[in-house]
Amino acid sequence: MSVQPSVAERDDALDTWMSVLDVATGAGPERLVERVLAAAAEALHANKACVAVFRAPYTPGDTPIWAVTVGCDGATADGVSAHFSSAILQRTLEGGRAFAVPSALGDPRFSANHSVRLGRITSVVCAPLATRTPAVLCVQNPARGVYQRGEVSRVEELARKLSPLVEQVPARDEVRFAPFRALTGRSAAWLACVAQLERVALQEMPVLLTGETGSGRRTLARAIHLSSSRAAGPRVDVRASQLTEAGVRAAEGGTLVVEELEYLGADGRAVLLDLFGRPQTERPRLIATRTAGAAERTAAPSGNLDALLFRAAVSVPSLEERAGDAVPLVEAIGRRASAAVQLPWLGCTAAAIDRLRRRRWPNNVAELEFAVERAVASARGAGPIGVEHLSFDLEPPETGAAGAMGELFPDGFMPWKEAKHRFEDWYLQRALREFGGHRALTATQLQMGRATLFEVLKRTGADAGDEPL
Repeated sequence: MSVQPSVAERDDALDTWMSVLDVATGAGPERLVERVLAAAAEALHANKACVAVFRAPYTPGDTPIWAVTVGCDGATADGVSAHFSSAILQRTLEGGRAFAVPSALGDPRFSANHSVRLGRITSVVCAPLATRTPAVLCVQNPARGVYQRGEVSRVEELARKLSPLVEQVPARDEVRFAPFRALTGRSAAWLACVAQLERVALQEMPVLLTGETGSGRRTLARAIHLSSSRAAGPRVDVRASQLTEAGVRAAEGGTLVVEELEYLGADGRAVLLDLFGRPQTERPRLIATRTAGAAERTAAPSGNLDALLFRAAVSVPSLEERAGDAVPLVEAIGRRASAAVQLPWLGCTAAAIDRLRRRRWPNNVAELEFAVERAVASARGAGPIGVEHLSFDLEPPETGAAGAMGELFPDGFMPWKEAKHRFEDWYLQRALREFGGHRALTATQLQMGRATLFEVLKRTGADAGDEPL
């Protein structure tokens, strides 16, 4: 006499076949992987199991770009490292075959691992998947003793059969890291910087971005926020010299971006130190920027702020270090600037490209962006950008005191009033270049009345424009 399946068993079977149909019709394999993993955990008596996919190369502690878990209290990909030993995952991926540990707690190779001690991990089987990026199937802590050889073989077989299915999982990093992928640049220096930031974006650690003026630190801070688990929360940008507790509160549940950390005063330092006295779940994520070569202004007995707060410090390359990126940046900036004023983007002449490529950009991408935007306005969509539309010398003025004196006073001394006006004009033009040509921002940064700035611009014959001051 045959035993009829229960209603629950029939429902499970129907759900499984519906999952198969999902894959067949292109709806995605995730649900089927979840079903298979749950069944595997039950068959192998595991109290925890996971399928996790990582970015290459795998580094211990990395957050998976995609994961399915069983028995982990609903942990998402971000929480996998807290439940499974990164040392065992690394051993599996490096060995390229299934790795079994009778008792991780009793094995000196793994017993000191925080996740092993915290999770009381005993018997473990971990098998790599045959996928393009590092991926593993891991089961651990069987309800009945130690995993036997036959069970290890079963995990290996399941890993092989899951591999083509997991390979179909949409490239979650392409979606999650879309804010980074939207940035322009293919140079080795830029890609190395972005790869490093993609790793830290997935974690909650504070990040310090160091780089030259105009190198793109604010843009990268925005990409970190949008690629993180805090993306749905607010992003609050505040200058270090103006940091207050109110700014911290405004960023709760999101990201606090503290710009120009070199100008952090004693009060702002106290705010940051107080912030990190709170539980991680009760404080915003911190991203800070600092100008390359600038040091922390506030001396404090508690030690250097970098060592105290920032677990990740990333150097943002200058445009000069980004070999080959100037031309694609010109293209991207030109298209964006043309679209903003509803003009067609017709590219640049070969001579203009050569001039843009050869020029040094002391203020990096911000200065390049300003030059291309002005060129777009000058060309007015009548044709491609030519040399005649580029309002800069091939070489920027000599820097330093000697260069400034030679630039300002080539004929030596002159009447005081004329010298004063000439210095004001020169200083303001340098500041405008520093701040990307934005007049309102320049006035704020120089603590200068906007009406005074407008007056100086008129005196020099520069176009004051219609930008509200």
